[in-house]
Amino acid sequence: MTDISVILCTYNRCESLPKALASLAAVSLPATVTWEVLVVDNNSSDRTAAVIEDFRGRFPGRFHYIFEPSQGKSFALNTGIRAAMGRVLAFIDDDVVASGSWLRNLTADILKGECSGAGGKILLDPNFVAPAWLPVEGPFSLAGMLAVFDLGSESRSLDRPPFGANMAFLRTMFDKYGLFRTDMGPSPGSEIRNEDVEFCRRLMNGGEVLQYEPEAIVYHAVPERRRTQEYFLQFWFDHGRAVIRESGVRRPVLGIPHRYLSIVKAVYWSIPVSALRWLFTSDVKTRFYRKGWLWMLAGQVSEWARPESRLQTSSPDLKAASSENLTRNA
Repeated sequence: MTDISVILCTYNRCESLPKALASLAAVSLPATVTWEVLVVDNNSSDRTAAVIEDFRGRFPGRFHYIFEPSQGKSFALNTGIRAAMGRVLAFIDDDVVASGSWLRNLTADILKGECSGAGGKILLDPNFVAPAWLPVEGPFSLAGMLAVFDLGSESRSLDRPPFGANMAFLRTMFDKYGLFRTDMGPSPGSEIRNEDVEFCRRLMNGGEVLQYEPEAIVYHAVPERRRTQEYFLQFWFDHGRAVIRESGVRRPVLGIPHRYLSIVKAVYWSIPVSALRWLFTSDVKTRFYRKGWLWMLAGQVSEWARPESRLQTSSPDLKAASSENLTRNA
C-alpha cells in the first residue's frame, strides 16, 4: 500500500490549477515514503484535463487523473477517496499553493500513529489586499470565509475542525465514519461548503485525536469574484443553511415541528435584533459583519422551512463505489 495519497478536486480552474500542481510536484518527503497525487476533474468544461495531462507527462507515476461527472465537490472527494491507494489521505484545493515541507509536516504524526488526522495552517496569498469593508482581523474577522486557518505557531490537539484545503486523515477514518456528505459540499448554484467541517466533527465527536500542524502551510489565492459583498452575503446565507442541514431532523416539541418554532423565534426576535444592530452600526467593517449575520439568520430560516424528509442525515458509504468513476490514468 502507498503511504500517502494527496487528493485534489478541481472544477473549471485551469488558471490556478497549474500553480497548485507545481507546488505539489515540488514538495519534499523522505525517500522511504511512497506517495501519489490524485487529481479529480469534477466535469470541467475548460482546459483542466489538458493541464492535468501535462503534469502526468512531466511527472510519470506521480500524478493520476480521475473524472467525476456528478458536479459537486463532495462527489469528487468521495470518488478520490475510493480510488486512493494511500494509508493516509491528504486533501488540498486547486486554488492554493503548498509550501515545500507541507506534506511532510501534515502527515508525519499520522504516519507515526500519534493521531487520526491533522489540519495545517492556511494563509492568504501574500499579495492579497482586503477591500475597505472586509474585516480580516479582530473580533469581527471574516478571514475564515476566505479559508484562513491559523491557530498560531504551536502544535497541539485540535479543539475545532480544520478546513478542507489543508487536512489529512488515516484512510481507516473513512471506513469507520463514512465519506463526505454530498449535501454539504459546494455545487453549482450553492456556496454551502461545510462538508469538511461536518466530517471532522464526526471524528471529534467519536473521540478521535486531530492534530494542528502549524508548519504544514499552504497559501490561498482569492479571485476577484470572492472580493465582493455579494459573494460574502451569499456565503453567509448558505452557511446558515449548512448549520441547520448538519443538525438533521429534530423531534417535534408539543407536537409542533421544531423547525416552525425556530422560524418563529428567528422572525420575531433574532432577525429584528440583528437588523437593528446592523442599521445602527457606523464602523464600515463591523457594519458589514452584522449585515452578514442577518443574512445567515435568513439562510437558517430558509433551511428550517424545507421538508424534513429532504435532509440528508448520514454520510455515503465508502464501499458504494461507481466503478466507471474509479479509472486511474497513471
